[in-house]
Amino acid sequence: MALPKIIPLVETVALIEMQSLELEEKPVTLTPVPARPALPTRIAVVGNYLPRHCGIATFTTDLCDALHAEYGATELLALPVNDTEEGYDYPIRVRFELSENNLASYRQAADFLNFSNVDLVCLQHEYGIFGGRAGAHILELLRHLHMPFVTTLHTVLRDPNPDERAVMEEIATLSDRLIVMSQQSADILQEVFHVPSDKIDLIPHGIHGAFFADA
Repeated sequence: MALPKIIPLVETVALIEMQSLELEEKPVTLTPVPARPALPTRIAVVGNYLPRHCGIATFTTDLCDALHAEYGATELLALPVNDTEEGYDYPIRVRFELSENNLASYRQAADFLNFSNVDLVCLQHEYGIFGGRAGAHILELLRHLHMPFVTTLHTVLRDPNPDERAVMEEIATLSDRLIVMSQQSADILQEVFHVPSDKIDLIPHGIHGAFFADA
């Protein structure tokens, strides 16, 4: 009985047609992952704050909560304006309280922010919450800040009186950026107050989810 022919390993390898192993090269395009935007280390928000019953207080509180949820490493400080002597039972995030009609408290707030090494200030501006003619007391704070600040304008008047115009013009000049919530407000800033478009950011106003029923 004849034994099967045994082919040595080296001969087996030699029998493989190398052409059948050619690989087709295809270019691979890598899509870069966008870097997560970094926020400053310490941000201070100036505006009314809960538990004061006020639309700006709700907005400011929601803004701080949203920033904390998205950027937990960023320290947030809140500086609300009190319309009563006794103030409110604020949470620990509130580090300094302004007195609405006390001009000196606005300068003291600026000193506090500068001393606290705050990197960025976010001002929530609305007529009627700051003291002085047309809320002019807030200018005392803004004029003495040593860091950049962004102002969110909750109301932009098309026909301001002289006091309202003067306050808005100085806020627009001093602010590094202006945030508005509608295209109409952005248009008014450019047409009435002559603010350059590249200084304005439009961020539509968000609202809480709500259910509506027919009356």
